[in-house]
Amino acid sequence: MTTNDSPFNSGIHYEVQTNIQELGHVFTVGEIVVFKTSAYDPHNGVTRFWFAKEDGTQMNVWHVWDTAPPASKQWTTYFKECG
Repeated sequence: MTTNDSPFNSGIHYEVQTNIQELGHVFTVGEIVVFKTSAYDPHNGVTRFWFAKEDGTQMNVWHVWDTAPPASKQWTTYFKECG
């Protein structure tokens, strides 16, 4: 995966649909986050998606490992674009 494969759009608000807790990053159902950027780390086999809390107080990262389905197949389980 590359940053061009991101299912998210920079600056768009997303509502968290499922609690996520991994590697010290926590997303809570119902919170609104703003997508910032993504990057693929081939050494660790993970794509990281950075989100800021709506109030800008904290950045969190959603990790999608190479062993899991690609982000484009699973992102709607965890996030919903705010309209």
